[in-house]
Amino acid sequence: MHGIVMKITEQCIVVLCEDGKFRNIPHLPDMPKLGDRIPVVAAVEDLPERKRHSSRRFRYAWWIAASILLLIGSVFLWKVFTGSGPSTLVAIDINPSIELYVEQGGRVDRVKLLNDDAKKLISERELKGQDFLRGRSCHF
Repeated sequence: MHGIVMKITEQCIVVLCEDGKFRNIPHLPDMPKLGDRIPVVAAVEDLPERKRHSSRRFRYAWWIAASILLLIGSVFLWKVFTGSGPSTLVAIDINPSIELYVEQGGRVDRVKLLNDDAKKLISERELKGQDFLRGRSCHF
């Protein structure tokens, strides 16, 4: 490809190429004059194309990361608004050691018996589903 020298600066030569694009090329050993027709090396064309591909990869990776964060955030918000899962943990650690996971409505959702004394004293089934509100308590 060839181009016509349009401007000569201290850093580069501005050339109008056959395809109608202006390109900056480095100074040549045999310095051309304004209006001269000079060959333009194809290697100069490759650099912007590589740069464009790397920015596409970056943009693609950014969209994937944003999508994953959006998915995680929406699952978290779904759990918060639907009220699924326990909202409070009540830990009783006076031998026997018991953990009660209480839902927002005040019902015991899950029970963890943490030591042998707790397992001898009561079963998980006896506490699961019991009310754990202010006026009421789990009796064991």
